[in-house]
Amino acid sequence: SLWKGIAKPVINAHRTDYAERVATPHHEFQNNARLMLYIKAPLFLRALRYVVGDRIFDQIIHEYFDKWKFRHVDESAFLQVCEEVSGMQLDEIFKQWLHTNKDCDYSIEKFETEKTDQGFLTTLEIKRKGEMMMPLELSFSFEDGSSSSERIDGMLRTITDTLIFEKKPERAVINPENEILDIYHLDNFSPRKWSLSLDNPLKRRYPSDSYQFRLLPAGYYNDIDGGIFGLRLKGGYDNRYHKFTLQQMYGAESGSYNIYSDYSHPLGYFGRDSFLKLKGYYREGRRGGSITIDKKLRSSYSDPLPRDLSVRLVYQEMTDSAYIFPGSYEEGVNLRGGLTFSVHPRIDIYSSSFTFNFDRSVWGSDFNYENYSFDLKLQPARRFPLPLKPRFRFFLVHTAMDSPDQERNLLSGKGFLAREDYFFLRSPGAFWKDSYNNIRVSGGPNLRGYFDTRALYKTVFASNIELGLPIPFPGGRRMRRMAGPELYLFYDWGKVHDSLEGPGSESLSGIISDFGLGMKLFGISAEFPVYLSHPAVVGDEEQYEFRWTVGINTLF
Repeated sequence: SLWKGIAKPVINAHRTDYAERVATPHHEFQNNARLMLYIKAPLFLRALRYVVGDRIFDQIIHEYFDKWKFRHVDESAFLQVCEEVSGMQLDEIFKQWLHTNKDCDYSIEKFETEKTDQGFLTTLEIKRKGEMMMPLELSFSFEDGSSSSERIDGMLRTITDTLIFEKKPERAVINPENEILDIYHLDNFSPRKWSLSLDNPLKRRYPSDSYQFRLLPAGYYNDIDGGIFGLRLKGGYDNRYHKFTLQQMYGAESGSYNIYSDYSHPLGYFGRDSFLKLKGYYREGRRGGSITIDKKLRSSYSDPLPRDLSVRLVYQEMTDSAYIFPGSYEEGVNLRGGLTFSVHPRIDIYSSSFTFNFDRSVWGSDFNYENYSFDLKLQPARRFPLPLKPRFRFFLVHTAMDSPDQERNLLSGKGFLAREDYFFLRSPGAFWKDSYNNIRVSGGPNLRGYFDTRALYKTVFASNIELGLPIPFPGGRRMRRMAGPELYLFYDWGKVHDSLEGPGSESLSGIISDFGLGMKLFGISAEFPVYLSHPAVVGDEEQYEFRWTVGINTLF
């Protein structure tokens, strides 16, 4: 419903412990004053209407207007009218909703039905997990499609109730429309609700009252398996809790099975904004897995210096070299631990980010190495006043000791491990061989004009400059924001300090650079590097020549 859509950002603020008192003076808000004042306040009026009833609420509004029109009012004046008209004591409701940031969270823990001589004996047990106390509306659905409801007090921590029905109840629900703003509405249903639908990547809305499964048939081709066919199943509640992916594919020619799975869930042990992420796979000549803990460090939504911290343990191993592009993967167990720390200072006109990444092989690995990278970005903020939008990036990566090929760096973008996340770049034959190198994963040194070399490097310093140009785009503001269209000029330059053996590596000396024109649309970049300072690196002779490359993601 409309109310559920309006309530979602307020519920998320309560889930992440960033909610604030509606009655907070405007200058004292730390997070989002607009969210509390203009969204939660109407939700309070909705909750008040639920408590007193529709007819009484309408009388309250009319009486309040008649009594106080053209006069200054405050909360106590409205509370007085509400209590006079309704005959109820409502000061506690006002206090909880306006003067605290308590969470409302009820859960049906037990719902059992037994047939007796008197009818169907139903036993219900409800837990109050949050601090807010609200009257509850229990709704029961019966076998014949009918329903009934009754209201109970929600003050106790454990609420038990026994009811007798003439017909067998199939489901019990606490406030189906969630007027009480329960922050975890899924457990208000017993049995829990779930739904199954076809996975549409463009569909970003998730039901707030049921666990959703999304199924997608999948298929593609590579030279080893021939046709690969299978299913992908995704699940999760509100795109936040107990999210998982399970995919199984079958190779028609090889007869092999490929399996991939991942899982993520908020990790309350480390406080708010913490997530646990797990991943495992056995597919196309590779197996591996990872454990990651992500933590956002910020004091409020408006923290001028938010930080992100990610700690991980990663395992990778090649099982069949037939699936591997030559020179992109080495045999042996690759076991590493690492962390990523990023800072995102907020500036009115320009936004910036600094990211430090470090990985080190650990005990049990067949390789001994470490690598680190620094990434600094500067780009216009949303309120940047000029139509031309300059963006700057500086990047340094260094890999030390005996690193395997899959951990080393490409000039044009991220390395081979990042490419493996995309099925059409993972194994030979999945994409047209003549154009395989034209597809990049943006990142790394990102000298995008040098996409046609697969030489690997240990230490690279690079800088990327883009100048965004205004471009007309059909459709409204919402469509434009979704598509993110932009035309831009780019200039990349860098220095390779320590090169390894590989085609074109002997041609590198001094500063290498490229220049061209690019376009972004729906998170994909199409770029045309028309100039290379060192064309011999990619096997060309002319510095000025038409070239094209596609970035699966965008650099900025």
